[in-house]
Amino acid sequence: MGKKRVVTKEEEDELEENLKRAKKPLQAREGLLSRTEYLRQVFQGELDKYEIDWLSAESTPFPVCQLSDFLSSPSFSLSELEDQCAKLELKLKKNDLYQFSQSQELMTLSEVDQLPRLSEFRGLMKDLWPLMSAISGHEITDMSMFYAEYKYTDHLLPHEDDLENRVVAFVYYLNSDDWVEKDGGFFDSYVSDEQGQPVRLHKEWLPRRNYLNFFKLSCLEMHQDGWDVGKGGAVSYITKGEDEELLTVCPKANSLSLVFRDADTLRFSKFLNKKTAKDGYFDVFNCYYE
Repeated sequence: MGKKRVVTKEEEDELEENLKRAKKPLQAREGLLSRTEYLRQVFQGELDKYEIDWLSAESTPFPVCQLSDFLSSPSFSLSELEDQCAKLELKLKKNDLYQFSQSQELMTLSEVDQLPRLSEFRGLMKDLWPLMSAISGHEITDMSMFYAEYKYTDHLLPHEDDLENRVVAFVYYLNSDDWVEKDGGFFDSYVSDEQGQPVRLHKEWLPRRNYLNFFKLSCLEMHQDGWDVGKGGAVSYITKGEDEELLTVCPKANSLSLVFRDADTLRFSKFLNKKTAKDGYFDVFNCYYE
């Protein structure tokens, strides 16, 4: 038989402290709110980059921030969160752009109230509303959140998260601790041309457990022709029977948009909202059939 390992007093104290922390609600890393002004400058393009040991933010090609060890709770508390997410009913989402499994909307799903760790996480994300409002320049009044599961061969191709009224998007990772580059799943940012088309890869962000990425969306920005997309009027494409938009084309003066779609992809124009006042626009829609 091997020798018994003697547990030191320091190890006993550390274990006892971790057990106490495990009984507490999930806790977010301290210090994020004190960096609000730095992040605001990055997200508004006043500062190119801001980095410390646990936070990295840059303004180009679009404002994005990566926060390591977002939850300061013990590792087994994170495992509890992961286990509770695994209890959610998922629906396969699949088309030419993506393939993964996704839960229902977690902000309104009553089942979440029976999953304490997930409910706590939802509350922590709501606590970030003041920060997101400050850095984006738009008051955050609502939030949407889903749990997604990516398995072997699942994917999400390059796309724009510019759906109407979305200001900031976030991704929180619960993958394994031993995740390496060959496992894939990168969060990629691309440099785009004047037409908004990606032309080259800018940076790859490897998904790491307990990391939080959040980035600014362009939907509410002013376009070069002066049209504020926050007024509505964008053309959206969705798959028949689905709720999530595949593509949103914003109105832009003197521009031609060519979209190839199959019979199961529906096109519709969103209503202009009260922000338009007396503004409006005209377009010419043409469709070619085989």
